[in-house]
Amino acid sequence: MYDLHPAQVFVHKRVYANPLALARLDRMLGALGHPPVQVVDERDTDRIIEAVGVGDSQAEQCPRWRQGVEKRAEDPAFLFNTFVWDEELRTPNPKERLNSCAQMIASVMAGVGEDFAFSQRNPSLLSPEKAHVCQGGWGIHSLKGCVHKCDYCEEGYLVNFMLDLEEFAEHVLRMMERRPEQKLYRYDLYSDSICFEPEYGASAILASAFAETADKYLLFYTKSANVEHLLNLPHKAHSIFYCTLATATVCREIERGTPGMDARIAALRRCQEAGYVVRVGFSPIVPICPCPAGHGPLMGCRADGSP
Repeated sequence: MYDLHPAQVFVHKRVYANPLALARLDRMLGALGHPPVQVVDERDTDRIIEAVGVGDSQAEQCPRWRQGVEKRAEDPAFLFNTFVWDEELRTPNPKERLNSCAQMIASVMAGVGEDFAFSQRNPSLLSPEKAHVCQGGWGIHSLKGCVHKCDYCEEGYLVNFMLDLEEFAEHVLRMMERRPEQKLYRYDLYSDSICFEPEYGASAILASAFAETADKYLLFYTKSANVEHLLNLPHKAHSIFYCTLATATVCREIERGTPGMDARIAALRRCQEAGYVVRVGFSPIVPICPCPAGHGPLMGCRADGSP
């Protein structure tokens, strides 16, 4: 796991009812240096939102706060949680929040299941009455929030960890059976999961689950170089390591807290040598001002410094 110092650590009380989730919590807290924790339930939702700093009373630039506006340096708060697969056991969550992070906190505190765990990009692409070259993408999620401090992102205020990963993997397998046409699943666009490995343990559990299938593939989607835990995992034939690359300037100034391009390329090489299929995405593509004044990104000046 990265060397992290979360501003606050919350543990939903339902974690304590699941022995496997509780063991995972203990392992992760140990890696964090055993920070103080606050045990919470649905009644604490508003308090958590205010403590994290995404409540309605805080000034906001828009419903999706970009953390680059504040140039946040501290690590986000952590919320350790579990899924609530049975909808009848969830707490009603009718209140609409102005901020998307606040809405996420309220939702996961009330309880979420497959509505959180699975997502489809461009669902209309799977419409049988339309002809398309590509089919829609599916994502699987057990986290929400990220410790990287990318300016364009809104995920750096709180990380929600679902700790009942064994049950999560069972639901993933059943979901894949319902969608025989879908072969590839991305994990995890809501976060950067391998930042929290090996203590979190999702990489090993999901790789094992996908190995039970004949033709389904797990794509680890990341910009992290924390790949040591992946190198000796079995079942590499059903896993793909996908890393995004950006220029040195973007890595340093915009994707603050992420490994540089050289480190990411080295991670790709290590995974390829370990037996993974590797893929690269160039993202984000951000115009950088070339002028001598050094205005930084997005200014669009000419090389002589004129706007």
